[in-house]
Amino acid sequence: AGVPIWAVSVQNEPEAAQCWESCIYTAEEEKVFVRDHLGPALRSTYPEVKIMAWDHNRDGMLERASVMYDDPAAADFLWGVAYHWYGDARFETWPPRTEVVFDDRQEGGKVK
Repeated sequence: AGVPIWAVSVQNEPEAAQCWESCIYTAEEEKVFVRDHLGPALRSTYPEVKIMAWDHNRDGMLERASVMYDDPAAADFLWGVAYHWYGDARFETWPPRTEVVFDDRQEGGKVK
């Protein structure tokens, strides 16, 4: 029994200093952690679990991704980049009703 885990992110909001337990990672530190520690550990014990970098606001996503994917050894362990939808004024105000269709991303209720 248990909860199947299909993916993990390195750290929620790696640039946010919190009053609770959290880590602050620069892009370089996150890259090294994935390349030298998390990636090898997951691949050897849970090879089906994907790793996503960033997991923070969209405004810093491309810069973080460029550092992570610029290192072929780190990039080999990455499945993608996670981000939070907020943090961009263009998307802070929504119309009264919005639907986001994910049919193209799902197959029988499972992520492809």
